[in-house]
Amino acid sequence: MRICFILLIVFVLSCSVNFVGNVNDTYSTLTHLTEHNKGIFPLPDIPSVIATQDELYSYLLKHYWDEFNFSDSLLLNNKNIIGEGIVGYITLIYSSDSLCNEVNESMKSFCRKLSINDSSRNIFLELMEMYLYNPNSPYYNETIFSSFLKEFIAVNKNDKEIIIRPQFLQKLINRNMPETNASPFNYYLADGTKTSLFKTPINGKYLILLFYDPECINCQTVLSSMKSNFTLSKAIDEKKISVLAIYTEGNKGIWEGSIKDMPQNWILGTDNNFIKDNAIYDLKAMPSIYLLDHNKKVILKDSSWEKVMYYLDIVE
Repeated sequence: MRICFILLIVFVLSCSVNFVGNVNDTYSTLTHLTEHNKGIFPLPDIPSVIATQDELYSYLLKHYWDEFNFSDSLLLNNKNIIGEGIVGYITLIYSSDSLCNEVNESMKSFCRKLSINDSSRNIFLELMEMYLYNPNSPYYNETIFSSFLKEFIAVNKNDKEIIIRPQFLQKLINRNMPETNASPFNYYLADGTKTSLFKTPINGKYLILLFYDPECINCQTVLSSMKSNFTLSKAIDEKKISVLAIYTEGNKGIWEGSIKDMPQNWILGTDNNFIKDNAIYDLKAMPSIYLLDHNKKVILKDSSWEKVMYYLDIVE
């Protein structure tokens, strides 16, 4: 039933204008479902006067959490129900991009409600991070998570301990945003030469900045795809694109042993753990790929290789 609930939420919130005339009927069905299945997140009732999609979204943004009891310890221990609620809420926010003020007010209200006690606050903070900040989550979205962190910190500003991690995560998210200069760092070439990101010459318009670990399975998969991409290799040889691959795990022996397997037309370096130790870049999952322009400004942040390929038009 949980799957049915989530699919119904997604269906309702993604319908076109044809949906407008059936607002009440559709949500009558959804409310009936949530009322008669105890494992389902409790949605608010929808007033019969609501007739348009924007009115529906606006109402839900204001009242989405009204029926959830943030003081109920049994409910707080049921992460399936909380997860359903979070998924529906994220989907609602996705669908309400034209209602910026309502979304902001909704997030403020949500953070005030979940901060009613320590248990609720800790559980929702953990789950919001899991759903919105884990790159393997289908709901991964740094913009929504940053908005949540901002309001969570504001509501809990007098509790210095609880906001330590949210403040750290928000600073990390705000670094290396698109259209900003990439954060500088030093690195070492295989011959021991010390250099830096901003001393790195770029051939052409773009620099693919890759943070990797040769022992990471995901890294091996991405590296294999990159190395076998003839269009990328040709663009590098023709001085249209540059690739800078930085080993970030601190084991010099592993890095030196892997160099022979890397393309000769890439720039290879190691940072001796500096980037991770100082949280210069957000390396929550490996590999981490940034696309920079010739001035070292960020175009794509912590992107997938597929998105980089599409952006550069080198899909094979």
